[in-house]
Amino acid sequence: MAAAGLLAGCSTTTIPPDDNNACPAPAALAAPWKVSAPPSGVGHNVKTVGIGTYFVKQTSQEITKRLDLLAREHITEVRFDVPWYLIETSSCRYDWSDLDLAMRGLAEHNISALLLVAYAPSWETGDPACSRRAKNPHCAPGKPGHAGQNQGAADFGRFVGALWSRYKNFSPKLQLWNEAQRKIGPALYANMLREARKQARNAYLVYGADFPPQASNDPNRPDRYLAAVDQAGGKGTYDAVSVHPYTTPNLPRQGRSGNNGWGQMYLVRDYLVSQGGADIPIFITEIGSDQTPKQAPILRAAMNLLATPEHNYITALYWYALTDDPPSAFGIFTARKEPKPVAAVIADYNHPA
Repeated sequence: MAAAGLLAGCSTTTIPPDDNNACPAPAALAAPWKVSAPPSGVGHNVKTVGIGTYFVKQTSQEITKRLDLLAREHITEVRFDVPWYLIETSSCRYDWSDLDLAMRGLAEHNISALLLVAYAPSWETGDPACSRRAKNPHCAPGKPGHAGQNQGAADFGRFVGALWSRYKNFSPKLQLWNEAQRKIGPALYANMLREARKQARNAYLVYGADFPPQASNDPNRPDRYLAAVDQAGGKGTYDAVSVHPYTTPNLPRQGRSGNNGWGQMYLVRDYLVSQGGADIPIFITEIGSDQTPKQAPILRAAMNLLATPEHNYITALYWYALTDDPPSAFGIFTARKEPKPVAAVIADYNHPA
């Protein structure tokens, strides 16, 4: 069946709040068939390259074009944003239309989804800037003050629960925020994790405080922030940990380091093992380069390292991104959908001759 066939007839869903000011669970979207989720436990080396892209607030024609590009590259895993402020436009009022199109289209191609859930809306934070389409500030949840932050975490958890209820038939993984260290303190993030687990008990939840390399002595260095989140009550709420080990202009290389993204990834692993979390996998949810000549060498170096037995706790890699978004040039395709050299490398990894 063509992608356009499955993309037809999707609707927007609005759910009024009930008497307790809690949103009833939205109706689950029917999957056209069972999506095969890739193995995610420790012991499964990365063998294919996933990709990061965007679907929300794209036209149906653009969504179809992106799905076709994914199929062309033999992509089986995709990570894409679910901007809270664009989906829950007011409390308990949801616009699922773009996500319905994307999830059905991905299922048609047997592509599994990692949904990046982030960015609080204005009605939740009290800041009108939080729902701007252009130059959105990527607001953290909650109004100022302890009570406001607690409510923000609860609102976030409720949205995660609604998202899971809508798409559980597609077995997506849910990444909870993106680079949380930028704007969210460890106590608030731990609370967000707890609330999300409470509302989506059976979902596969990925910790998302994955800000790229910090200075060696920075408290927001990925392993240190993770320790602070765990100490604040986040431990035991997540199934996997996300990292962004960017290395441009250098190539990934083995060896712990407090001063580069790839080296800090090993420090995250050391911390998990020290806390009894050796069975918690690490997902590389972003790696890439905006320097086109560097893209293919960086990917090859990363995949060569990840193929070794000592890296079998890293079980997913998502290249950022599918297409350029000028002036950003991270895509494996240009904004005009022309392939760059790294696109052929990805196709070879995902569909070897």
